[in-house]
Amino acid sequence: MEKTVDIKNADWQTVAADVVLVDAPLWWHKQGLQQTATGYGRKLTTAYKVPFNGRLYRVYACCFSNAGTLFFNAAGQRYTLN
Repeated sequence: MEKTVDIKNADWQTVAADVVLVDAPLWWHKQGLQQTATGYGRKLTTAYKVPFNGRLYRVYACCFSNAGTLFFNAAGQRYTLN
């Protein structure tokens, strides 16, 4: 059975584009490795963190084909970066 998603009522919030990203690479970022063989995936770990509500949160990427979305999770809520 397929699950349909109502885009209008999705639980994603948007954060403004003027957010400053903090460079915080993991060991495999420093070695030039990628998380998957293809470079595509639903929750790819990036080398960046974003300050939000007094804390740093890891930025993730959802990337398929030539389209990608950056996001982070805070207090059970998902926020996209514009």
